[in-house]
Amino acid sequence: MTWHGSDQVRADARRQAEQEARQQEYKEQLRREAEQQKAEREARRPACAGCGTKFTDGRWEAAENYPKQVGRWHPTLCGECEERVVEAEQQAEREDQAVPKQKDGGWLSRFRT
Repeated sequence: MTWHGSDQVRADARRQAEQEARQQEYKEQLRREAEQQKAEREARRPACAGCGTKFTDGRWEAAENYPKQVGRWHPTLCGECEERVVEAEQQAEREDQAVPKQKDGGWLSRFRT
C-alpha cells in the first residue's frame, strides 16, 4: 500500500494532535499535583495560639528553628500577640522592681532586732 500525499499529511496531523494532547494532559497533571502540594502545606501551617491567625512563611520558619532564637521568644504566637505578651512581661518586671521587698521572716523577725 502506498501512501498518498494527503494521507501522510493527515497521519502527521493526527500524531501531532495526539502529542499536543499528551503534553497538555501532562501539564494539567503537574498543575494538579502542585495545587495538592500547596494545599497540604497550607494544612500544616501553624496558627497563633493567641488569636488563631495563620503564621507567615517567615514566622513559620522561625518557629521551626526554635530554640535557636535569642531573647524573649514565643514560637506559638504571631508577631502581634508576641509583642503584647513581651510588653506585658516587661510591664510586670517594671512593677516588680518598683515594689520594695519585704523583710523575710514574718512575725518572728520583730524579735531579732
